[in-house]
Amino acid sequence: MLPMGSVWASSSAQNIANYASRLAACVASLAEMHRVGSIVDALAQQLKVELEGMEQAAANWLHGMNAYDRQAVRGYYTALWLWNRLDQDRWQKAKIALRQQRRAQSTLEVDHIVSWNLWRTKLAAHRAEMETGGAPEQSVIEELIELNAKVNDLGNCMLLEKNFNISKSNRPLKEFLQGVYEFKEGKWTIEEWARALDLGIPLVDSGEAPIEELGELVAARTQKMRSDLEQFVRGTRSRVDMSAG
Repeated sequence: MLPMGSVWASSSAQNIANYASRLAACVASLAEMHRVGSIVDALAQQLKVELEGMEQAAANWLHGMNAYDRQAVRGYYTALWLWNRLDQDRWQKAKIALRQQRRAQSTLEVDHIVSWNLWRTKLAAHRAEMETGGAPEQSVIEELIELNAKVNDLGNCMLLEKNFNISKSNRPLKEFLQGVYEFKEGKWTIEEWARALDLGIPLVDSGEAPIEELGELVAARTQKMRSDLEQFVRGTRSRVDMSAG
């Protein structure tokens, strides 16, 4: 299950105490029962209540999860690691981790799909265009704030091999994909890979894409990813990497 943020992390002692108190009350009520069936039903109901509370807490954490600066995107690691494993085609494509050179060992890190530097360049160009067009100052500020936040959204992030991440600067992701073995050898097309990871092609080949379009694609992908992850939290979706066979 996904981490549950404040439910356990920020005040774990109090939460465990509350759980122990509820469990003790349940045990006391069971002691007054004499039929095995009644005991089993009461215990099952208590466990159901506890599980539903944990599910809701996990879902709340999931939908409130955000990174407010470029360094904080590392907090998406668990969510991305899990999301990759919730669809068979996605899992097969995500496995390559975009390695440009084979290594015996590799470390995965969270990185931006449209790189932070490229996003900032596009944001500056968009600001200049809006100001030249005579847009009201307040409108310019509000739109820039909204677009600036999207660069660090979950939907603009993925797990990449560490050395690949470090090399990415102000260039579109497509330029790096073209150097990856699986694409160079024609095992997969970039379009197939992007589709499996719910990536619109403008996010992959973002050199000429307007930042407003990129912002919309990031928002849509973020929503899709959160929805997939909530299905896992609720028990209606399973990890494909743990399936039999």
